[in-house]
Amino acid sequence: MNIPTIPSLQEMLEAGFHFGHKKQYSDARGRDNFFEVREKVVVINLEKTQECLKNALEFIARESAKGSTFLFVGTKPQAKSAIIEAAKEANMPYITNRWLGGTLTNFETIEKNIKKLKTLEDSLAKEDAEHPLTKKEKQDISSAIERSKFNMEGIITLKSLPDVMIVADPHKEKAAVREAIAVGIPVVAVLDTDANPKGIEFPIPANDDSVRAMKIVFGQFGEAIATNAVAKKDTSSEKKSDIKTKQ
Repeated sequence: MNIPTIPSLQEMLEAGFHFGHKKQYSDARGRDNFFEVREKVVVINLEKTQECLKNALEFIARESAKGSTFLFVGTKPQAKSAIIEAAKEANMPYITNRWLGGTLTNFETIEKNIKKLKTLEDSLAKEDAEHPLTKKEKQDISSAIERSKFNMEGIITLKSLPDVMIVADPHKEKAAVREAIAVGIPVVAVLDTDANPKGIEFPIPANDDSVRAMKIVFGQFGEAIATNAVAKKDTSSEKKSDIKTKQ
């Protein structure tokens, strides 16, 4: 099992991991992650951040080695690019535009919508001289595809419920976290001082409004998944080689 090197306290300070919200907007249920209140702003305990990040990465690495599917979720602008980059590195599904209600609790509907999108794409691709489409039909189909892709582009490859959900800002993504908890999917979340950590198995206290912090943390998530998935593949290849040698 391999995990990336945990950022040092200095690296976290430079990336702004420690800046929380004003005390009046912070959730007291996450007080264990608070270091102090400075000029009415909650300062996050970065030693706790390191500890929680290490625990989360070890969990992610173990799950990746088992072949688990991870769903990355985060619609806030500060996290979008980091999430997409990490999900693509790990070859995992992601949602960064809008959480569709029922994505986890009513997955059959999502499957139908994905099939509908593929049918629409096929109808454009398979157009021929014998079955031409009118200009209006093409425009209508293209518009429908565009709308569907906005919501589902990152989850088109999702064949079943994910095994783990990784979230940026569970305060903003409350609906996603509720659904994951309802269906028993463990949640790894980067959460600021305004979030309630209840029900989140691997909460990582950090400034989720910092682009640099999000890039570092989600980069580590993507690396942990990709590295351990490759390690699993290499191991199985070695086993096959051993079997052939013995034969």
